[in-house]
Amino acid sequence: MTAVADLDTPVVTVDLEIMRDNIRRVQAHLSRHGIGNRPHIKTHKAAVEVVWRPSRGGTR
Repeated sequence: MTAVADLDTPVVTVDLEIMRDNIRRVQAHLSRHGIGNRPHIKTHKAAVEVVWRPSRGGTR
């Protein structure tokens, strides 16, 4: 495992345990209130941001 101090920056990290807990908590809340859930992610937008930022010196 890589230590945080050894990562090149900027870097995006995700704590999988926290992410899973958040997903479970939101789903439980929605279920209690009878709200349907259609989970999705916007990977296309994330990829654009990752490519754009370094090539434009951090600006859009």
